[in-house]
Amino acid sequence: MSRNNFNPVFFQLGYDGEFTLREIFFGIGLISILSIVGILIYQKIDSWIEENNAKYLSAVWTTDDETFQNRLKTDSRDAFSFGKWYVIDPVTYGDWEKASGIELRKKPTGKYAELRAVKEHWTRHTRVVTYTTTVNGKPVTRTRTETYYTWDVVYSKTVSATKVNFCGVDFSYNTIKPDEDFHLLSDCFWSNGFDRWLVYAKGIEAEGIAFVTFNNGHIEDGALIKTEYKNTPDDFQKCLNRYLLGNAPRIIFWVITSIIMIVGFVLFGMAENKWLN
Repeated sequence: MSRNNFNPVFFQLGYDGEFTLREIFFGIGLISILSIVGILIYQKIDSWIEENNAKYLSAVWTTDDETFQNRLKTDSRDAFSFGKWYVIDPVTYGDWEKASGIELRKKPTGKYAELRAVKEHWTRHTRVVTYTTTVNGKPVTRTRTETYYTWDVVYSKTVSATKVNFCGVDFSYNTIKPDEDFHLLSDCFWSNGFDRWLVYAKGIEAEGIAFVTFNNGHIEDGALIKTEYKNTPDDFQKCLNRYLLGNAPRIIFWVITSIIMIVGFVLFGMAENKWLN
């Protein structure tokens, strides 16, 4: 089968998928262009990965308070630092009550880095659901209104400490903190019908490895202490590996690029493309 002697059908995919010789040559040209563009993008991705890894591979390790404090004073570089962390001015229920103006029925008695109380209401909702049924052997689309209930937050208030200590140095609370989430204080939970209160808190002590950036006697805000790591060479290496990027981004990029090129070539060949005749 051929469209004409100058543009024969090279092969056929399905009933309408005629790939002519000109379509194949033109498609190969498109793939070549896409490959060049892909290589240029890949070089950017590769450079980004190398820069990311170089940042962490060049970081120093500090395993004791004295080394951390000396580097804090003299260095402007990145570091993986192990240390103990604790809150200097922990908050209590009294701080929460003063900030919220609300008295809880069940009151927390401890000291915390953060204390959050949440009020939830058992709320009625409705939604329209579309479904298909069979009437007299024929499918019929209909809708119905369903009612459902959820616990929705109607009030939330959080109080937190302002100062912490890490490796023997005082910082603001938002400068460095453990990578731990709130835990529920189960003994402070209560419900009365359609309302319930839940109280959450964060602990005041932790230890682990943090990636920090020293900057003129300070560390940049937002550092997280990975509490699963201990003060051992193996754990430092594990923590480092957690930050390094492997070949996954490179492989994913080329897989996606290859699929786009193959699908694009097939769709181009299956189109009419009369302008090539």
